[in-house]
Amino acid sequence: MVSTLDNDDELQDELLRLGEPKNPLVIKMSSFNGMRGLDIRRHYFDKKEGLTKPTAKGIWLKETEFKNILNFLNEHSDKIVSFFKSDLDAAELTIRSKQLLKNSKRKNRNEAGLIESKLKSWPGTNFFECVESGNKKIVRFNSKIKLLASLDEDTLSVLAKIIFNYNKAKHTIGSKGADQIFNTMELEWGNLIHHSDQT
Repeated sequence: MVSTLDNDDELQDELLRLGEPKNPLVIKMSSFNGMRGLDIRRHYFDKKEGLTKPTAKGIWLKETEFKNILNFLNEHSDKIVSFFKSDLDAAELTIRSKQLLKNSKRKNRNEAGLIESKLKSWPGTNFFECVESGNKKIVRFNSKIKLLASLDEDTLSVLAKIIFNYNKAKHTIGSKGADQIFNTMELEWGNLIHHSDQT
């Protein structure tokens, strides 16, 4: 059964909106023909009215269908996550990288100024750490590294945005091979910056 969700008498409660703002996937709780269900549907942007509207591309789940799918996903979540992340070929990695870059640019526009930079001292050559708590996003830089401690606030702020988005992309890819590359790269970065302090 497909719900068009255009009846004013219907109960509608949006739970989640994913993807492109003008072409999002929207999940809603809704009532249709006297039955409650979960509507998962692609939307489009109506330029005339200036809002997103549902398309015919979607599915309306009854309570029993939703429960069966939820149980299945809970039982097989590890296998599904592994399918999305393991053994990616070059073409898949390229597409994923382009999508991450696109998402990162959109988030940068939406989150401009929301990433804080702070200097904090700790031992070792690791030059940054990222902390995210609720809406707060902080990149801490190791003040023991003189080069970082000498940067002005504006430069540190720009660097914090770059590092935060890099760190987010690193955790999104999440394959063992990529983790090894990122960790080695960060170690080399830290050593290079630390070495510049000694010269």
